[in-house]
Amino acid sequence: MAAYQALVANELERLGLQRAAEGQAGPFVVQLHATLSERERKRLEAVYSDQWVYVPPWRNAQGQLLGGHWVPDPMGVRYVGDREVTRTVQESRLQVRITAAQPPAGAIRTVFEATAVHDGSDGDLVEVVPYLVRAVFQDFPGANAQVRRVTFELENR
Repeated sequence: MAAYQALVANELERLGLQRAAEGQAGPFVVQLHATLSERERKRLEAVYSDQWVYVPPWRNAQGQLLGGHWVPDPMGVRYVGDREVTRTVQESRLQVRITAAQPPAGAIRTVFEATAVHDGSDGDLVEVVPYLVRAVFQDFPGANAQVRRVTFELENR
């Protein structure tokens, strides 16, 4: 978690916010929550049939016998239906909330809150977090209380 906190701190510094001096309280408190969950996703995939057709022996105009052979179906690949495929999807979620350090009595004043989500393969949270951090702070501070869905392909392992 310390690595994720460092990524968020670096992104906030890049955006112009500075850390409070050692031993002093800053005007804001940054809360970070990273979660990982798995769920099964069902979807339909199209099934196609690429069949070959047997052409029987035949005689040409000169009377020569030409042997039978297999050829691709002249009608091409055919759609034969759908099949249901179930895959396990890992959801990586990063939520960042910035609150006022000295809110009015009895209230928590949220200054900024954003969440970034990525659906991917098993065990890719460590690789995804830098992109989730960037997505959370995209259009900062204007994009508040939004959930951003991050989509990209990781290299095959």
